Amino acid sequence: MAEIRFNEETLRYVSLFQRVTRSTVRDCLDTPDMIIFVVNMGEGGKAIGKGGKNVSRLKDTLKKDVHVIEYSPIPEQFLRNIFRSYTVKNVEIEEKEKGMHATVSVEAAQKGMAIGRDAKNLKIARELMSRHHKIDSVSVA
Repeated sequence: MAEIRFNEETLRYVSLFQRVTRSTVRDCLDTPDMIIFVVNMGEGGKAIGKGGKNVSRLKDTLKKDVHVIEYSPIPEQFLRNIFRSYTVKNVEIEEKEKGMHATVSVEAAQKGMAIGRDAKNLKIARELMSRHHKIDSVSVA
């Protein structure tokens, strides 16, 4: 697993998030159009808030989309959590020449959305998986 380091701005995001949601942040990824918070297992609902009120408040304050992902020590479950907005049919992790690779199978109609414009969702999934589990690449099938 990669060592997770926060810069000053990310630390401010984490501090605000924890104050608003009363949940513990394990990781924070700041991308050009959204901020992704990884929270401890079992804290996803609490972090999002009733009817999504915490996420809405943070979105208004930070002027960016806010996504909450619940951590799991089980790589397959963590990937399911990353892609929870889509119908995940299967997750396979296998060893390849260049390291560990994960394939997430989603409904055919959702494949494009799961990958994201310019593969941004895939890049985020790869980044999170390499930071929390020794998985170097992720693909959507």
